[in-house]
Amino acid sequence: MEFIALDDIVACKADGSYTCFMLQDQSMLLVSKHLKEYEMLLSEHNFMRVHNSFLINLKKVKKYVKSDGGHLIMSSDMQVNISPRKRDDLIEAMKRL
Repeated sequence: MEFIALDDIVACKADGSYTCFMLQDQSMLLVSKHLKEYEMLLSEHNFMRVHNSFLINLKKVKKYVKSDGGHLIMSSDMQVNISPRKRDDLIEAMKRL
């Protein structure tokens, strides 16, 4: 069992029935639970599902790029695509931070 501080989590990526945690130090941690479970646990801690495959830490967003359908650059320089359906919700969530 490993304990990770919420501030160390940049994003979580769905990988079949697993979830891959992308951490600030650019390491990854693979966990055998669906992304949906972590979405429910982390949504009240400034995490948001921005794509079918990605749950991000809103505090770790460095840049929003509108071109090519839109994507985010995270604090670890990782690029995350944004679902067109989630774009407006993301912008509103970022304003509230």
